[in-house]
Amino acid sequence: ARQIDVRVIAATNRKLEDEIRQGQFREDLYYRLRVVHIHVPELKERREDVPLLIDHFIAEANRTMGRQVKGIDDAARQRLVNCDWPGNVRQLRNAINNMVVMSSGDELHLEDVPPELRGETSRGQALVAVDSLDGLSLSKVEEYMIRHYLERFEGNRARVAGALGISERTLYRKLKEYDLN
Repeated sequence: ARQIDVRVIAATNRKLEDEIRQGQFREDLYYRLRVVHIHVPELKERREDVPLLIDHFIAEANRTMGRQVKGIDDAARQRLVNCDWPGNVRQLRNAINNMVVMSSGDELHLEDVPPELRGETSRGQALVAVDSLDGLSLSKVEEYMIRHYLERFEGNRARVAGALGISERTLYRKLKEYDLN
């Protein structure tokens, strides 16, 4: 028998102590895995980090999408700081990617903040869009959206992925799946 030495790093967004009490998680496994516990606070608990993350994600989006957004105005920055971010850092990154992709200038403004983060709903727009797609399968809607953004961004896959809120790797997989290469 060959011996191997491994380390397991595990993460969860669930309270495992509660899961154990409810019989949803094995207590023995919990203690095997919990040798070192690192608590990573939610973004809403670390609002002071949001401005730094905004700047980092703008720079990252500029690199990956070939944009030159110089920054974000105070109103937009403050709105993002005040969000609760249930999706944590991933949601903030996606919001910034969306803003960079959709903005036309070299600075992000409050109107570039996605409507759901401004406290607005685009329900009317969503209903019109849903009605026009009535009867189509989810995969057809997905293919339509990818085609739409490919045309809109003239084939720039980084911008398409950013607008769709997916990774470029996922986009490449979808392009192959829908034969859009």
